[in-house]
Amino acid sequence: MKYIKRNIVPIAVLALAVLSFQFAGISLSYLASEVYTRFIRNILFTLALILPVICGMGLNFAIVVGAISAQTAMVISVNLMLEGGPALLFVVGLSFILSVVFGWMVAALLNRAKGKEMIVSIMVGQLSSVIYQFVFMVAYGMFFEPRNQEIILDRGIGVRSMIDAKNISAVFKSVLPFEFDGKTYSLLPLIFIAAFSLLLFYIQRTRLGTLARAVGTDLHTAEKLGIKSDRVRTICIIISTLFAAMSQILFVADVVL
Repeated sequence: MKYIKRNIVPIAVLALAVLSFQFAGISLSYLASEVYTRFIRNILFTLALILPVICGMGLNFAIVVGAISAQTAMVISVNLMLEGGPALLFVVGLSFILSVVFGWMVAALLNRAKGKEMIVSIMVGQLSSVIYQFVFMVAYGMFFEPRNQEIILDRGIGVRSMIDAKNISAVFKSVLPFEFDGKTYSLLPLIFIAAFSLLLFYIQRTRLGTLARAVGTDLHTAEKLGIKSDRVRTICIIISTLFAAMSQILFVADVVL
């Protein structure tokens, strides 16, 4: 009985899920395929939130910046008409560079708003979305001449809301493919997720992880002990932004698949 009281919420959710599955009338294979799809799309976004929480910054709503970094890299790759492996390497490389630069800028701002990081990160996420839309919906075609005319709207200004990203998804589909519930999936996203999960697990057990926990536990005490809290927080935000960028790549590739 004590076990049930301690875990009443997950037990209730599990019971609700089982009942919903029974009444929905769907097959187990269909449910499994949909769960796999959502897992691939969202797990790295979840992992991206961990390090900022550990170092006491709360939920980093500015992971939108990481997603926009990857989205920018993918639009540029389509504009350059890259295909296959070179396209994926270009997107990953440019996403890495942009997420590090933008992550550093976000961290510099959040370090000036200690105690209000979550509120500021929401504003940063909204602002970055507006800037992204301005660049690709207004400036692209007006100030920047596109190489691939197919991605531009008929009026000649702005990128189409739906861009064919098969140059990226084709790589995922061709590596370790498998059939399930009549659809083709790839094990490559799982390899990506496993690699970044191990990286996060390793980081938490390094000196950086120890310093992040110290800063998150008591910021003022950590600074008195000589820990450069701003530097630790900056690294955590950059890693968080990088994880979000990689997650966006998996998300777009999976949607196109």
